[in-house]
Amino acid sequence: MDQIVINKQINRIQQILIDSGMDTDKLLEGMKELRAMFSAANNPRMTRLTRMALEHIEENETFLIEIPADEEDEDTEVETNNELTDEQKQIESLDYMLSLMTKPDNKLNAAELTIYYDALKG
Repeated sequence: MDQIVINKQINRIQQILIDSGMDTDKLLEGMKELRAMFSAANNPRMTRLTRMALEHIEENETFLIEIPADEEDEDTEVETNNELTDEQKQIESLDYMLSLMTKPDNKLNAAELTIYYDALKG
């Protein structure tokens, strides 16, 4: 499976977030398709992360994992996030994780995806 096709599915899921917020039924459907695509692309790391995110959303009916904080900008990020509602923070975090998944082999993206993976693993 080509990363371009996978990225189109990621864009569809991000559009669901924009249009419907945390509509879990639509999100879960899109995430299941994304997981199948990563599996077909023989990318076990992204397949596993997508499965864990799916299970997390199913269990919690939302996405409770925070965006990984930048060490140097930690104070600024906390101030910015305090201005957002809980749902906005959840949408922003899921959207950010999906954005990282568009280039999972990028060194910086891989490091932040590992943080998401660890948080989902709990």
